[in-house]
Amino acid sequence: MEKEKLFEKVLRDFINYIFVEKGLSQNSISSYKRDIIKYLEYLKNIDIKSVDEVKRENITNYLNTRGVFIYYSCQICLFNKIFS
Repeated sequence: MEKEKLFEKVLRDFINYIFVEKGLSQNSISSYKRDIIKYLEYLKNIDIKSVDEVKRENITNYLNTRGVFIYYSCQICLFNKIFS
């Protein structure tokens, strides 16, 4: 599957999960979506072709470039755990 479509599916599945299963508010969902889109763009830019290729160092490098390691690490780790 083309990486654009794979990442779109992962995002769609995650948003559906947090909406249906977790019952998060629309504001929370929008925030997650915005943050995950930025993360997926980063993965595309470093030529990650699937979620299976993501390594811990990719996550920490992304978080370090954003300057928000502690806050986002929980969200990104949860995201990777759900879809790995």
